[in-house]
Amino acid sequence: MIPPLHIPVQPDKLVGMHELAMTENILNIVMDHASRANARKVLSLKLKIGELSSFVDDSVSFCWSLLSQGTICEGAKLEINRIAAEFECLGCGAHFFFQKELTPCPACGGMQAKVLAGEELEVSSIEIEQD
Repeated sequence: MIPPLHIPVQPDKLVGMHELAMTENILNIVMDHASRANARKVLSLKLKIGELSSFVDDSVSFCWSLLSQGTICEGAKLEINRIAAEFECLGCGAHFFFQKELTPCPACGGMQAKVLAGEELEVSSIEIEQD
């Protein structure tokens, strides 16, 4: 038996979808990459989901187990890594992180900020088993 293969995946951004539709899109991305790598089975996959996204981890996991039934992805371990929401103050350039609610810039008190991280939704890696 060939040991599991880790497939690096270019980030496929998925924006503006409900968990079921988004998870179906993830399944299609994973199946496409696995097929191109001649996978017999998908063992696991890692997702990056930003804190600012509206997606609920348990809902994504439930949808994954439902949609992957009967595919080479059935039973694959789904690992979700949450990405912290990071901002850059437009007033002073300071970087700061989301703290349960939006707050002013801790350096200058400014209220205008640009999102640097936390809106991600991507497949970051897939582990497969080949024939």
